[in-house]
Amino acid sequence: MQDTTRPEELWSNFTGKSFEAMKHWTEAQQRVLKQVLDLSATAARENARVWTELQASTMEALRETQASWLKPPAEAADLPKDPMAWYQKAVSESTKATHAAFRLMDENVQVVTEGTERLQTAVSTASKEMQEAFNTLTAKMQNLYAAA
Repeated sequence: MQDTTRPEELWSNFTGKSFEAMKHWTEAQQRVLKQVLDLSATAARENARVWTELQASTMEALRETQASWLKPPAEAADLPKDPMAWYQKAVSESTKATHAAFRLMDENVQVVTEGTERLQTAVSTASKEMQEAFNTLTAKMQNLYAAA
């Protein structure tokens, strides 16, 4: 059996399908690029949020440290009177400072962890959207060339 389709019709059909395929690819690329840009913006926002919170807690710790260093050494006058009370007070203050340092580290770990979790959620959402874009593209391309 011989194909009697004219060359002009073949060319028109070929170019029509090519343009439609390019349209589908462009739509998929736009969806993926939108997700990449959204993810980049989310990452930048999370980075700024985390650094701001870390900087604020660091500044608070510096203020507390500076206040303890600049405190007048009134307790030093009590040393000759009651050395054990002075020693107990010094150990207590040292323990409080250590506790405050660990509390600050814990808060910083929490800040970084929460930021990472928010970023992970954004990455998961973006990857699902990108996968959906490629699934849609695959379906459209199969429909386009299945009719051929």
